[in-house]
Amino acid sequence: MASAQMRIMGMVTDRNDDPLTGAIVQVRSNATNKMIGFCKTDSKGMFSIEAVTESYLEVSMLGFRKQRIHNLSDERSLRIVMQEEAIALKEVTVKASKVREHGDTLIYNVATFADQNDRNIGDVLSRIPGFEVNKQNGQIKYEGKPISKFYIEGLDMLGDKYGVATNTLPQVDIGSVQVMRNHQPIRVLEDFTYTDEAAVNIRMKEGAKNHWVTSFNGGAGISHRTGLWKFEGFGLRLKSDFQTMLTYKTNNMGLDISKETTSLFNFDESESSGDYIQLSPPTTPNLAESRTLFNRSHAVTLNTLKRFSESSQMNIQVIYNNNRETAEGERRTEYFLPYGNRIIDNRKGYLQKDNELYALMKYERNSTNQYLKNLLSGDFTWSRQWLNEIGSANHNQFARKPEYDIKDNLYIIRKYGNRLVSFYSNNRIISRPQSLFVDSLHQYVSSQRYGTDTYAMGGVKLGRFSLSLKAGVNAALHRIESDLTGLPDTIGLLADNSCFSFIRLYVQPNLTYKTHDISVELSPTTEYLYEYTSDFGQPPHKGFQISPDLSVKWYVTPRLRLLLGGSASVEPLDASRFYHSLILQDFQYINRGYAGYQHCHTQAIRSGINYNDALKALHTILTVSRTFSTSPYTPTRLFVGDYIILSAVEQESKSDSWQANLIASKGISLWNGVVNLRALYLNNDASMLQNGIMTTYNSQMFNIRTGLDFSLWKDMHLRYGFTFNQDRMNGRSSENQQGLLGIGRAVTDEGKAKIQSMDYMQKIDSWKQDLSIVIPVSPFIIDLRGEYYRNEITSGNYKDFFLADIKASYKSKRLDFTLSLNNLLNRDTYSYVITSDLTSSTSVNHIRGRELIMSVFINP
Repeated sequence: MASAQMRIMGMVTDRNDDPLTGAIVQVRSNATNKMIGFCKTDSKGMFSIEAVTESYLEVSMLGFRKQRIHNLSDERSLRIVMQEEAIALKEVTVKASKVREHGDTLIYNVATFADQNDRNIGDVLSRIPGFEVNKQNGQIKYEGKPISKFYIEGLDMLGDKYGVATNTLPQVDIGSVQVMRNHQPIRVLEDFTYTDEAAVNIRMKEGAKNHWVTSFNGGAGISHRTGLWKFEGFGLRLKSDFQTMLTYKTNNMGLDISKETTSLFNFDESESSGDYIQLSPPTTPNLAESRTLFNRSHAVTLNTLKRFSESSQMNIQVIYNNNRETAEGERRTEYFLPYGNRIIDNRKGYLQKDNELYALMKYERNSTNQYLKNLLSGDFTWSRQWLNEIGSANHNQFARKPEYDIKDNLYIIRKYGNRLVSFYSNNRIISRPQSLFVDSLHQYVSSQRYGTDTYAMGGVKLGRFSLSLKAGVNAALHRIESDLTGLPDTIGLLADNSCFSFIRLYVQPNLTYKTHDISVELSPTTEYLYEYTSDFGQPPHKGFQISPDLSVKWYVTPRLRLLLGGSASVEPLDASRFYHSLILQDFQYINRGYAGYQHCHTQAIRSGINYNDALKALHTILTVSRTFSTSPYTPTRLFVGDYIILSAVEQESKSDSWQANLIASKGISLWNGVVNLRALYLNNDASMLQNGIMTTYNSQMFNIRTGLDFSLWKDMHLRYGFTFNQDRMNGRSSENQQGLLGIGRAVTDEGKAKIQSMDYMQKIDSWKQDLSIVIPVSPFIIDLRGEYYRNEITSGNYKDFFLADIKASYKSKRLDFTLSLNNLLNRDTYSYVITSDLTSSTSVNHIRGRELIMSVFINP
């Protein structure tokens, strides 16, 4: 039997005749009560649905009693009035998902990762699989690469100086963190260029918007040397069209807050000029900076952003840093020489005072058809350094090192249909008038660099192909004036006034072929180069050069990506080396410039495997690269009396290097934890002339770091890390017949015999283990930390070193009190060895001893 078809139309309202939107209208069979069809009411409460004669309508909506309509007919429109009905809900527990994926965007729910031990967003991100956070400068890495943008509510207020927000922004006011993979910040380029960069967007809680979000962190304490203090004040106000962030930080507890305001990524950055005067203070790279830095620091930041429309905004940024730093230690440096090693053993005392003022003003218009940005910035630094040395050589050294850096960058991009036209102009002026006093010696050196990189670019998209062409001029003028008094001129020229300039006209085509699975990119850069130096009597150099680059990416699955690429490049000349006088770097090292227009050629092969599943908290990246370099110059090291002269001679040298890098992290939901693994292997072959004798050497470095962070119950944490590092260096010396830059050498026949049979090798191993246990004992939290170091000082001779801290905190909703006892065992010196460039340095440096600190954190 067949039932007659009909169309039922009607309107659903409540008892006040107000239409109900979204009410469910079902057609059900009279015989079986099974649903035959359904629809929803529109914004006016209307519906229309197909039905049969042997059926009825059932209308339902949350909060209303179900209605059934029998005896259907298509001859009239129905009006259905719903009656309100209270509904008793069962008790349910709602758990927010830790990670959600929406296209190329991953959304991390901060509340599901954070606990009451975390204060800022950097604390939370450091425990999320795939993230790495540098607590010193606030830099964020995702899947092994630094992020390209840091947004707050979708706006880029901080630019490349976002580190202060990472270490200060209270995590309790943050709702989620978005990771935008393959992020293209310039909208007009979205259809023309592909990027594999990742950006981070901070989404605040609703209660943290439209009013000031503030936090204060202060503390005081004592050590055997001095009293201690710390204060941090933070204020953030977010409105739909205006953002403001203010911070003030000061401390003498070993926190270098100036690093939070350094540039964390460079975009179209011009080449920087060299730093000729470089005093070498005692440094302890293996320990955390909070254990080694003796400082008095102040930092003030002001960041504002005004949005004029959906696509245009203006930023103003002002930063001031004041820093005083001291260091003490002993260093024994051994130079591996073919005729007998040379050893210098000194005790050092160091003092540095810095003032830095940075200001930026940026206007940006970012729409789908046009992009405009102009950035004007000034960075002014005044630095003074004192270094006193006692031992093999006694010296008092004082240096003034001001630097003035002004930049103006202009970007204009316009889209016409499927074509793209753009104009860029990056301009920079750097001035560095520096001076050094070493006993009776005085070195003055002043360098200025004026540079521009201005180019136009056009592009067109043809199906799966994207073709762009970049053409422009890169030019720079580098001047250097130097004068050294107190040394005899028999060693070399003591004064100079040199100039080096170049003009680079280049064309860079870029062809990209992209499908759903494959991306191929070819970029052969061709350039015409004109180079000229005024001080060596050489004619200008000019010629054509080509540097191709090919990259292939295969998206095997949405989670697995393979990379293979290669390049051949001609390296630009180092403009700062074009002088031929002697420049005193410190009491020991003297640099001599050298001429020559020949360029270093480099070929590189790179490959990578990237497997990531954020929803399963698994991130794995393996990259392997090999680089071959051929340089027309060989670095030289010449020992003349108490001095070491560094330069180069026109003699071809080659280097061959391998690099392998593995980064892996896996979240463990059972323990609410994460396991991390990072391994790095470097292998490099190089050569150097020492007193006219060629020494070839191989250096290898292997570093592996594994860590575990888990929580067995709420707010409890156990963190364990193991680090192993090995440095190897071996070399062989052989005779070189080219002499020593015009300076004779005295090597006896007996010495020559020794040289021909000389081999040496050095291997240094070091281990580190660190353990941290956070135990909540309501209302307190106890934090126990220990670090164990085992460093090889000489072959087979190890030095063990142990550090311990204890911290107790009382935490409430808005107020935290913390009592810390750092370096419980009062270890005040640390020993380590570093090998590089045919030298080995053994250092024993002073570190911060036992310290008792009481601090309070307020988040109003």
